[in-house]
Amino acid sequence: LLCFVWVPAEDGDGYLCVNEGIIAAGYASAYHPGKGKHLHNWDKLIALQTQARNAKLGMWSDFKDFTVVKTANGSAYHKRSCEHLASVKHLTELKASEAAAKGLHPCRTCLG
Repeated sequence: LLCFVWVPAEDGDGYLCVNEGIIAAGYASAYHPGKGKHLHNWDKLIALQTQARNAKLGMWSDFKDFTVVKTANGSAYHKRSCEHLASVKHLTELKASEAAAKGLHPCRTCLG
């Protein structure tokens, strides 16, 4: 989802963010398209995503961790062989689960 969807809480006290429920159930991953300022509930979305992955819910049901790389200032993680990294000299190696927990998203070219 590229928008926030809010519904009235069943108890009538406030609203619930549908996006958080979708991520908690493992049906989506947290994604922020821009650099800089994060969403108001970014930390919560990342925590819910981590819980869903650890519980192997939804899209995480067959997740197997693997090694990826990231650039110093990038917002995505990549396979080492990614064409976007051809001229990059300094890469940081980490696990995909660690990259996702940091709020990075998978490269749409090599991991899409």
